[in-house]
Amino acid sequence: MVRYAATPVNPAKSASARGAYLRVSFKNTRETAQAINGWNLEKAKQYLDQVLDHKRAIPFRRFNGSIGRTAQGKEWGVQKARWPVKSVNYVKDLLQNAQSNAEAKGLDVAKLKITHIQVNQAPKNRRRTYRAHGRSNAYLSHPSHIELIVTEEEEEIAKAVEKVQPRLNSRQRGRLAHLKRIATVLSNPHQRIMAGPHPKTYMGWWGSLGSPKQKYVNIYTVSPYATRPLKGALHNSIFNTFRRFKNQVLYVAIPAAIVWTINSKATEYNEYLYTKAGREELEKVNV
Repeated sequence: MVRYAATPVNPAKSASARGAYLRVSFKNTRETAQAINGWNLEKAKQYLDQVLDHKRAIPFRRFNGSIGRTAQGKEWGVQKARWPVKSVNYVKDLLQNAQSNAEAKGLDVAKLKITHIQVNQAPKNRRRTYRAHGRSNAYLSHPSHIELIVTEEEEEIAKAVEKVQPRLNSRQRGRLAHLKRIATVLSNPHQRIMAGPHPKTYMGWWGSLGSPKQKYVNIYTVSPYATRPLKGALHNSIFNTFRRFKNQVLYVAIPAAIVWTINSKATEYNEYLYTKAGREELEKVNV
């Protein structure tokens, strides 16, 4: 029994063929075999016929020294490709042999797939060529061993779609917890609609650029501590330095006026949400 380099997973659904000491270029045959490795049998035979007609080419990926370029190699993402007629014919004959063996075992030819194909170097055949001045050089041929295995494909069962839990960073986790707190507050109509662990530490309204479902729950008030960045902004942008800012009343009054305006708007909106119209508006948005 001939030993193959690979063992089929399911021998009952597989067929094989091989050729030894074939007088065909090892390098060309290796590239031809790798071009169809893993293909459907009928598709591979059709492709090799197209190569013989020079409609498609065999990509040369390993043994590609001193090989010309062709536009047909773009199909495989390479520049160097050829049409090795003799290698293609040998591989086609072995594919036909494997197909006949598969039919003898009662396999479905339409489902046959090339699961293994391998080309090895055979011992070189020695000849000589005669040169000038009575010299002679070696003139070797490079034969090949070719083996392949085809297997009948089984029907694939679609894999169930797994729900991948997204990984959130710390900021995203905090925002998610914040939204949960908002939902908890809104679900209880007897609580004051104040979202967040400590709403009085927020300056402005969160999510003002968010979706319409968010803007109706952004009801924060501003604490006096929020005047510090306001005073700093005024200090840096308008008055440049503290020494040049003579009127201390404006330094405190302007941020305080801004805070009072924000707080009054937030309080007014809180009271509106407790009215019938406000509750109906919330229900429409948060459906």
